[in-house]
Amino acid sequence: MRFSNPRTLLYLLLLGLTLTLGLASAFGGEQSASAESTNASVIANATASSATVPFSIRSVSATSAFTGGACPSQTCNAGSGHCGCETVTGSVVATSIGKATLVANITSNNDASTPTGDSPSECSPADGFMTVTNGSNVINIQLIGNRCTEGGDSSPVVSKMNFTIIPGAGKFSNSIGTGSLQFSDIRLTGGEPTVLSGTGVIQIRSGF
Repeated sequence: MRFSNPRTLLYLLLLGLTLTLGLASAFGGEQSASAESTNASVIANATASSATVPFSIRSVSATSAFTGGACPSQTCNAGSGHCGCETVTGSVVATSIGKATLVANITSNNDASTPTGDSPSECSPADGFMTVTNGSNVINIQLIGNRCTEGGDSSPVVSKMNFTIIPGAGKFSNSIGTGSLQFSDIRLTGGEPTVLSGTGVIQIRSGF
């Protein structure tokens, strides 16, 4: 189509430019709003992150039981299949959760044990998992370290573990942390009081 009137042509060009700018503004506005929403979400998550604070846990009343083989939901990685399971149950007091129920399972690799002094004293590499529960709030803790005995059914058993706190449930659904702890039991056959104590750090809400 051809326009002989210069004014008509100029008018159409200005109209087209106006429409183009209007459409760009409309779509650009949506993108800007989306970006602002994303940024607000990131800022909210960062704000929700809590500071890292000292963490402690100690037993109130706990007992241990010892069985052969790997603990439930764990695998025995011993070369000749000789593993041991220590199950600790009872009540504890821990940072930010108060008095809570403890369940811990620790599997030791007895094929990799090493002497620690007068025979038959020895230490075996061990790892496991424990939960600390108070109602809907749960702290999940991964364990890795050594379980040491002096041999015999009435000998002390000491499990020295490093721990990692991973996301749990309730107020601890985004928690992270690290530290070390120790289980001490005076009988390999179990059933005797077990003393648990540990310290570290915890971030209740990691934010990301």
